[in-house]
Amino acid sequence: MSLFRKFSVQSNILFLNGFVPLVALSLDLYNGQLGANPPEAIIRTTGVLSIIFLVLTLFVTPLVRGLKLNWALPHRRNLGLWSFYYACIHLIAYIAFDKSGKLDDVIADIVKRPFILVGFMGFLLMIPLAATSNTFSLKKLGIKKWNLLHKATYLISIAAAIHFTMIVKSDYFYPTLFSVAIAILMLWRVRFQIAKRRNLHLKH
Repeated sequence: MSLFRKFSVQSNILFLNGFVPLVALSLDLYNGQLGANPPEAIIRTTGVLSIIFLVLTLFVTPLVRGLKLNWALPHRRNLGLWSFYYACIHLIAYIAFDKSGKLDDVIADIVKRPFILVGFMGFLLMIPLAATSNTFSLKKLGIKKWNLLHKATYLISIAAAIHFTMIVKSDYFYPTLFSVAIAILMLWRVRFQIAKRRNLHLKH
Protein backbone atom coordinates (compact mmCIF):
# COMPACT_ATOMS: atom_id res chain seq x y z
CA MET A 1 0.00 0.00 0.00
CA SER A 2 1.44 3.39 -1.01
CA LEU A 3 1.95 6.14 1.57
CA PHE A 4 -0.69 8.30 -0.14
CA ARG A 5 -3.21 5.48 -0.12
CA LYS A 6 -2.37 4.63 3.50
CA PHE A 7 -2.92 8.28 4.54
CA SER A 8 -6.20 8.36 2.61
CA VAL A 9 -7.46 5.28 4.46
CA GLN A 10 -6.38 6.69 7.84
CA SER A 11 -7.97 10.03 7.03
CA ASN A 12 -11.26 8.40 6.06
CA ILE A 13 -11.29 6.31 9.24
CA LEU A 14 -10.61 9.38 11.36
CA PHE A 15 -13.33 11.34 9.56
CA LEU A 16 -15.86 8.54 10.08
CA ASN A 17 -14.87 8.21 13.75
CA GLY A 18 -15.78 11.86 14.19
CA PHE A 19 -19.38 10.86 13.47
CA VAL A 20 -19.48 8.26 16.24
CA PRO A 21 -20.23 10.63 19.16
CA LEU A 22 -22.91 12.37 17.10
CA VAL A 23 -24.54 9.05 16.19
CA ALA A 24 -24.42 7.93 19.85
CA LEU A 25 -25.96 11.24 20.95
CA SER A 26 -28.70 10.91 18.33
CA LEU A 27 -29.49 7.34 19.43
CA ASP A 28 -29.67 8.43 23.07
CA LEU A 29 -32.06 11.20 22.08
CA TYR A 30 -34.21 8.79 20.05
CA ASN A 31 -34.31 6.28 22.92
CA GLY A 32 -35.06 8.95 25.51
CA GLN A 33 -31.79 8.41 27.37
CA LEU A 34 -30.63 12.01 27.69
CA GLY A 35 -32.09 12.55 31.12
CA ALA A 36 -34.73 14.97 32.30
CA ASN A 37 -33.49 17.83 30.12
CA PRO A 38 -32.48 16.54 26.65
CA PRO A 39 -31.86 20.02 25.13
CA GLU A 40 -29.38 20.87 27.87
CA ALA A 41 -27.71 17.47 27.46
CA ILE A 42 -27.28 18.11 23.74
CA ILE A 43 -25.82 21.58 24.33
CA ARG A 44 -23.40 20.37 27.00
CA THR A 45 -22.34 17.21 25.14
CA THR A 46 -21.60 18.94 21.84
CA GLY A 47 -19.65 21.64 23.69
CA VAL A 48 -17.51 19.05 25.46
CA LEU A 49 -16.96 17.16 22.19
CA SER A 50 -15.75 20.36 20.55
CA ILE A 51 -13.20 20.86 23.34
CA ILE A 52 -12.08 17.22 23.16
CA PHE A 53 -11.33 17.48 19.44
CA LEU A 54 -9.65 20.86 20.04
CA VAL A 55 -7.30 19.36 22.63
CA LEU A 56 -6.57 16.42 20.32
CA THR A 57 -5.69 18.96 17.61
CA LEU A 58 -3.20 20.62 19.96
CA PHE A 59 -1.67 17.25 20.81
CA VAL A 60 -0.62 16.63 17.21
CA THR A 61 2.32 19.07 17.22
CA PRO A 62 4.02 17.55 20.31
CA LEU A 63 3.50 14.08 18.83
CA VAL A 64 5.21 15.13 15.61
CA ARG A 65 7.99 17.33 16.98
CA GLY A 66 8.57 15.60 20.29
CA LEU A 67 8.00 11.94 19.49
CA LYS A 68 8.63 12.14 15.71
CA LEU A 69 5.24 10.59 14.94
CA ASN A 70 4.98 12.28 11.55
CA TRP A 71 1.98 10.18 10.52
CA ALA A 72 -0.18 12.28 12.89
CA LEU A 73 0.48 15.63 11.18
CA PRO A 74 -1.86 15.23 8.17
CA HIS A 75 -4.74 14.38 10.51
CA ARG A 76 -4.55 17.64 12.45
CA ARG A 77 -6.87 19.35 9.96
CA ASN A 78 -9.65 16.77 10.37
CA LEU A 79 -9.42 16.96 14.15
CA GLY A 80 -9.66 20.76 14.02
CA LEU A 81 -12.60 20.62 11.65
CA TRP A 82 -14.45 18.19 13.88
CA SER A 83 -13.92 20.61 16.77
CA PHE A 84 -15.48 23.34 14.63
CA TYR A 85 -18.38 21.13 13.50
CA TYR A 86 -19.31 20.25 17.07
CA ALA A 87 -18.92 23.90 18.08
CA CYS A 88 -21.41 24.76 15.32
CA ILE A 89 -23.88 22.16 16.60
CA HIS A 90 -23.30 23.45 20.15
CA LEU A 91 -24.11 27.02 19.09
CA ILE A 92 -27.11 26.02 16.96
CA ALA A 93 -28.51 23.88 19.80
CA TYR A 94 -28.05 26.77 22.25
CA ILE A 95 -29.86 29.19 19.91
CA ALA A 96 -32.65 26.71 19.07
CA PHE A 97 -33.31 25.18 22.49
CA ASP A 98 -32.15 27.75 25.05
CA LYS A 99 -33.27 30.86 23.17
CA SER A 100 -36.03 29.40 20.98
CA GLY A 101 -34.30 30.74 17.88
CA LYS A 102 -34.65 34.37 18.99
CA LEU A 103 -31.47 36.17 17.92
CA ASP A 104 -32.34 39.24 20.01
CA ASP A 105 -32.26 37.05 23.12
CA VAL A 106 -28.96 35.56 22.00
CA ILE A 107 -27.39 39.00 21.61
CA ALA A 108 -28.75 40.07 25.00
CA ASP A 109 -27.28 36.89 26.54
CA ILE A 110 -23.87 37.59 25.00
CA VAL A 111 -23.90 41.08 26.51
CA LYS A 112 -25.17 40.04 29.95
CA ARG A 113 -23.40 36.75 30.62
CA PRO A 114 -19.58 36.69 30.43
CA PHE A 115 -19.27 32.95 29.81
CA ILE A 116 -21.51 33.25 26.75
CA LEU A 117 -19.39 36.14 25.47
CA VAL A 118 -16.15 34.18 25.94
CA GLY A 119 -17.60 31.11 24.21
CA PHE A 120 -18.94 33.18 21.32
CA MET A 121 -15.58 34.93 20.86
CA GLY A 122 -13.87 31.55 20.76
CA PHE A 123 -16.32 30.39 18.11
CA LEU A 124 -15.73 33.49 15.98
CA LEU A 125 -11.99 32.79 16.08
CA MET A 126 -12.64 29.27 14.82
CA ILE A 127 -14.37 30.45 11.63
CA PRO A 128 -11.29 31.76 9.73
CA LEU A 129 -9.32 28.69 10.79
CA ALA A 130 -11.99 26.33 9.50
CA ALA A 131 -12.31 28.38 6.30
CA THR A 132 -8.57 28.18 5.62
CA SER A 133 -8.09 24.51 6.52
CA ASN A 134 -7.44 23.53 2.94
CA THR A 135 -4.54 23.33 0.51
CA PHE A 136 -5.77 26.26 -1.57
CA SER A 137 -5.69 28.64 1.43
CA LEU A 138 -2.26 27.37 2.45
CA LYS A 139 -0.87 28.16 -1.00
CA LYS A 140 -2.69 31.50 -1.19
CA LEU A 141 -1.57 32.75 2.23
CA GLY A 142 1.86 31.19 2.26
CA ILE A 143 3.17 28.92 5.00
CA LYS A 144 4.25 31.73 7.35
CA LYS A 145 0.96 33.66 7.27
CA TRP A 146 -1.03 30.43 7.40
CA ASN A 147 0.88 29.20 10.46
CA LEU A 148 0.50 32.58 12.16
CA LEU A 149 -3.26 32.54 11.57
CA HIS A 150 -3.64 29.00 12.87
CA LYS A 151 -1.78 29.79 16.07
CA ALA A 152 -5.13 31.29 17.07
CA THR A 153 -5.95 27.70 18.04
CA TYR A 154 -4.28 28.44 21.37
CA LEU A 155 -6.47 31.51 21.95
CA ILE A 156 -9.51 29.42 21.07
CA SER A 157 -8.46 26.72 23.53
CA ILE A 158 -8.09 29.30 26.31
CA ALA A 159 -11.54 30.71 25.52
CA ALA A 160 -12.99 27.18 25.50
CA ALA A 161 -11.42 26.32 28.86
CA ILE A 162 -12.71 29.56 30.44
CA HIS A 163 -16.17 29.07 28.91
CA PHE A 164 -16.38 25.48 30.20
CA THR A 165 -15.14 26.40 33.67
CA MET A 166 -17.54 29.32 34.04
CA ILE A 167 -20.59 27.30 32.97
CA VAL A 168 -20.02 24.53 35.54
CA LYS A 169 -21.66 25.08 38.92
CA SER A 170 -20.32 22.25 41.08
CA ASP A 171 -18.23 19.48 39.49
CA TYR A 172 -15.03 21.11 38.18
CA PHE A 173 -13.20 17.86 37.42
CA TYR A 174 -13.54 17.92 33.63
CA PRO A 175 -13.06 21.68 33.19
CA THR A 176 -9.92 21.39 35.32
CA LEU A 177 -8.72 18.36 33.35
CA PHE A 178 -9.11 20.17 30.02
CA SER A 179 -7.56 23.37 31.41
CA VAL A 180 -4.51 21.51 32.72
CA ALA A 181 -4.09 19.66 29.40
CA ILE A 182 -4.29 22.93 27.47
CA ALA A 183 -1.86 24.63 29.86
CA ILE A 184 0.66 21.78 29.50
CA LEU A 185 0.41 21.91 25.71
CA MET A 186 0.90 25.68 25.69
CA LEU A 187 3.92 25.43 28.02
CA TRP A 188 5.38 22.77 25.74
CA ARG A 189 4.89 25.12 22.80
CA VAL A 190 6.66 27.96 24.61
CA ARG A 191 9.52 25.67 25.62
CA PHE A 192 9.85 24.40 22.06
CA GLN A 193 9.99 27.95 20.65
CA ILE A 194 12.65 28.96 23.22
CA ALA A 195 14.75 25.90 22.36
CA LYS A 196 14.33 26.59 18.64
CA ARG A 197 15.51 30.20 18.98
CA ARG A 198 18.42 29.12 21.17
CA ASN A 199 19.56 26.61 18.56
CA LEU A 200 19.32 29.23 15.81
CA HIS A 201 21.35 31.64 17.93
CA LEU A 202 24.05 29.01 18.53
CA LYS A 203 24.28 28.27 14.79
CA HIS A 204 24.86 31.94 14.01
